[in-house]
Amino acid sequence: MTDTIKTRADGSIDTAHYMAIGRRARAQAAAEMFGRTNAPRRSGPKITLLLPCCLLGVMQILALPGLV
Repeated sequence: MTDTIKTRADGSIDTAHYMAIGRRARAQAAAEMFGRTNAPRRSGPKITLLLPCCLLGVMQILALPGLV
């Protein structure tokens, strides 16, 4: 292998660069496995936005005193 290793200005290996390459390759492989190489991204609320609402609903159902 004749490629040079990508390094940061301080001389250390740029691990973020190689992690990004790995993530792209993993995402591409997963997309090919499920036949979604050109699938449009879905728009909608993020899971992180729904989590507090779900927790509040669970607390209300359980009627835990002091949590609602």
